[in-house]
Order: sequence, then structure tokens, then C-alpha cells
Amino acid sequence: MAKNQYLGIWTLCFATISVFGCGSENQNSAHWPRQGTEIEIYYSWGYESRNRIDTISGTLTKNLLADGTITVPFELSGKQKKEIVAYADSIIFWYWPDALYVPPPPPDGLSSSKSPCKKQVLQIQRSHGTKTVVWDDCLVNTTQPSPLLDIVKPLGELIENMVEGSETYKDLPRSRGSVY
Repeated sequence: MAKNQYLGIWTLCFATISVFGCGSENQNSAHWPRQGTEIEIYYSWGYESRNRIDTISGTLTKNLLADGTITVPFELSGKQKKEIVAYADSIIFWYWPDALYVPPPPPDGLSSSKSPCKKQVLQIQRSHGTKTVVWDDCLVNTTQPSPLLDIVKPLGELIENMVEGSETYKDLPRSRGSVY
């Protein structure tokens, strides 16, 4: 399938989702996307998803590789949560299915396995429900990008940058060793 046709299909899917919703009660509620910035976030990323932020438990876990992991108290600021909600709003995140696995692009081009494989799990809880998105970068397709991955990955990167830019994270021990 040509690249433009592939992008067109994803655009049509998102347009359908934004107009009709996905069928569950909370996604069709007119109040779901307008519930302010009170959110809870669970996000894991990196090698074996060992880096984690969990705002419900108020913790941050950093992968120290050879030294295991370290978990410390951590909170996102109200301003940071507003920024996350604003980005989620811009990609109509609240109308996505409650659980979504974003597969790598179809292997009809040159592709290869990437090692080490990084899997991301993002779960955002809001007053009317929880959305979970899982994606990975285990397959690299050199000819056909994944439009859905290109939309959701920056949300994860936004959270990673907030966490890794914090003084709490910077004060943690450096990771030792290698993932290979």
C-alpha cells in the first residue's frame, strides 16, 4: 500500500473516532474530554520498561542497569500535568479506545529487529476513566512509518523529558553497565 494511502487510512480512523467515539460509555460522554487537568499517570519506558513514574503512588523508579533500580518519592507539578493534558487533547487521546497496543509498522518494507527493545506503557487516569497505550520500538521499518506511533510517541517523550529534567531525577545515581 502506498505511503499516502496508509496515512489516509489512519486519518480516516482518527476522524471516525473523533466524530463517533469508540463505543464505550465513557468515551461517548460529552464530559469526558472536558474534565480539567486532574490526572494520574503511570508511564514506563526504556530498557525492559524499568524506568517508571507512578503519580498514584507518588514514585519514580530509575533503571540503574547493573545496580538494579532505585525508587524515590516524586510528583509532577500542576503545570506539568496541564501540559500533558493539553498535548493529549491535541491528539484526541480521550477518544481513543480504553486500551490500545500500537504495533510497529507493517513489514512490507525493509525492516529489522532492534536490540535492545524498548517498550513503553502509558496509562492516564481521569475522572471518567483510564486510557492505556502500549508501544515499542522493537521493529524498525525503513520504508513505511507508523502514523499512530508518530502521534503517541511524543506524549511519552514529553513525560520522559519532564521526569529526566527534574532535580529529583538528576540527583539519582548514574546508571552503570550496559543493556547489551
